[in-house]
Amino acid sequence: NQNGEKCESCEITDDIKAVSWCSDCRIYVCYRCSRYHERMRQPHKVIPMETIKQVSPSLLELSKNCEDHNKNMVLFCCQHDKIICDSCKLDTHKNCTPINSLEKAAASGVSEETAMKNLEERLNDLSKNSKMMLNQKKEKLKDLKKRKNDYQQRVSEIKQKLIDRLNKLESEIHTDIDAKYNQCNETVSITKDSLQECHSSLSTWKVDLSLLKLNTSEIHLFQSVKYLEEKTNETESEIRKIQESDVPTITFMPSDLESNMEKLIADLGTIRVDEFKVPIPGMNSDHEAQSAC
Repeated sequence: NQNGEKCESCEITDDIKAVSWCSDCRIYVCYRCSRYHERMRQPHKVIPMETIKQVSPSLLELSKNCEDHNKNMVLFCCQHDKIICDSCKLDTHKNCTPINSLEKAAASGVSEETAMKNLEERLNDLSKNSKMMLNQKKEKLKDLKKRKNDYQQRVSEIKQKLIDRLNKLESEIHTDIDAKYNQCNETVSITKDSLQECHSSLSTWKVDLSLLKLNTSEIHLFQSVKYLEEKTNETESEIRKIQESDVPTITFMPSDLESNMEKLIADLGTIRVDEFKVPIPGMNSDHEAQSAC
């Protein structure tokens, strides 16, 4: 009955509201029962409900019985600093010294206050330092998130720089390709037009010669042949000149970037986890548990 709403000691009814907790019996009690517990021959320690509600439930649930033998724990082994029962003494603590009664150990520990003072110091020290460490971890989480965002932004910036650089190189090579294309296109177009003109003239002269051969006089035919021979010689000379001339073309020679892409741009950087100690100012050395003997 962790909430202490009902008295666990009343024999009359189960509906009586508890107002306190008996630390000796480990039960919640009503006002009448608490008065009875306080007036026993060996008075029990009764704690008001307002106080007990502030205590951790785990401390209120501490059993008076041994976990191994389910017997009432009445002894304290100083050698092992452990609360035990009679069976524990016979089984696993038969050679231990000294073994005192739990009442004596508790009275000694409470009266001398050594164990409590030591525990209070440890709790204060650890609480202070754990709070400091907690604040450090919170700040570290903020720092980690900031680093993550900063590094991702940095990687994006590097990528954008590469893209901008590639775009610039692309624009430059496109311009160069256009210029080289226009240069070659002009040269080839001129020779093409010249060949077209030669071909057209030759075709015309073939028809002329064929017609004149059947219809004109011998003198006119002879004169025409001589004229066409001269023109054919000129045309043939032009064709041979074109045939012997170089024909320009454009050729792309990719940079090493294409063939060695993975090598030249292996990555955009690397990320690693660095671990280091964060000193805590004022962290005392571990306290040794004080024996209640």
